[in-house]
Amino acid sequence: MLHLLTSNPRKYEPFADLLSRLQIVLRVPEVELPELQGGDFLAVVGRKARLAAEAAGEPCLVDDVGLLLDAYPGFPGPNTRYVLKSLGAAGLERLLAGTTNRARMVCHLGCWAQGELRHWQGEALGHVDPRRPLTTGPGPLAQWFVPDEPGQAAEYLHRRRALEALQRDIDRLRQAIAPDSASHSCSNVASNPDCVFCREFDGHESSIYQQFHGHKLPDRIVHATEHFLVFPPLGQFVEGGLLIATREHLLSMAHLPDAYYDELELLMAETAELLKAHYGCRPLIFEHAPVAAGNKGTCCVDHAHLNVFPVRVEVHERLKTKFPFVSLGGMRQLKAMGQRDQAYLFLQTNAGTRYVYDAGIVPSQYIRRIVTAELGMPERWHWRDYLGLEELERTVATLAGWRNARAATG
Repeated sequence: MLHLLTSNPRKYEPFADLLSRLQIVLRVPEVELPELQGGDFLAVVGRKARLAAEAAGEPCLVDDVGLLLDAYPGFPGPNTRYVLKSLGAAGLERLLAGTTNRARMVCHLGCWAQGELRHWQGEALGHVDPRRPLTTGPGPLAQWFVPDEPGQAAEYLHRRRALEALQRDIDRLRQAIAPDSASHSCSNVASNPDCVFCREFDGHESSIYQQFHGHKLPDRIVHATEHFLVFPPLGQFVEGGLLIATREHLLSMAHLPDAYYDELELLMAETAELLKAHYGCRPLIFEHAPVAAGNKGTCCVDHAHLNVFPVRVEVHERLKTKFPFVSLGGMRQLKAMGQRDQAYLFLQTNAGTRYVYDAGIVPSQYIRRIVTAELGMPERWHWRDYLGLEELERTVATLAGWRNARAATG
């Protein structure tokens, strides 16, 4: 369990479900933490996190929120509360007269662990309107800032995004706090209700798969291990294609707990041998990993999964001329990409050689585009344009032995 120290737990009420999944408990500090001032958020959050750890006797999360005015870069920042109290509505209006009222609301989360600051940030774009009358509830910081994205709890959007940044890094934080226990436990988000895979794995009738084909084939999972599931995808452009996905909601294969990698290696090898036996060639295995949740420009689904297709295509010849790359040995080496929060393409060729490409932001389903074009079926690159339901059903039928073995072992 990880504590987030806050003197006002109500500001996190809209995120109760997310905090629960992250196993974070709100806690009012027994000794009030000082309101630190300064010109740099990191310095303020670092001092606050260090003081909090000393007061609590353990690493814990703290936050700091502030406003950044486009007209005055970096201001008022960590001093927002003091500045707004001093200026008032009339003073803020005079300050912005003749300039832009555009601004950003930022939230910084920090945790002091192993002698250093761990830090996550979220922000919301919008504008400042000091003429808005204040009501009960959030103070002027929240009520004078008008986010561009309306909606429920819009005034707390910056906090949500900071929590989502923490969510992507929660395993590494727990590893830093308790390295011995973190390597043997699942400390990441077990399920994300907004994820299409999680909804399916949790049995929701409204999942995308259930909407398209669940009425005919309720269960498409053909194999399962302790931490992974194997199933044919929607958009099955050839028979035999599979996805290897994590049971838990993780961002990419670079974000797996260390203990999962040996299991993944064995599963990849078993899957490759099975597809070779049924379809005559070792499969291509690839991953299109995002740098951040929701970054659809990089990945189709923000849930860790490998694409496995029994087709012969020289994908590396296409990628090596476009992106910097390195050869890869074990899958565990992908963790370097996760630690750098870097988007990447991973490829295991038909011959079994592995590469990781520093691809940055590239079109969705980029490798699928290459493969389907080389196979002479470019119209099948996007799953919505070609669902491949017949190929999906044949794949499940062909791998029935594997599926039955899964059922027999429970």
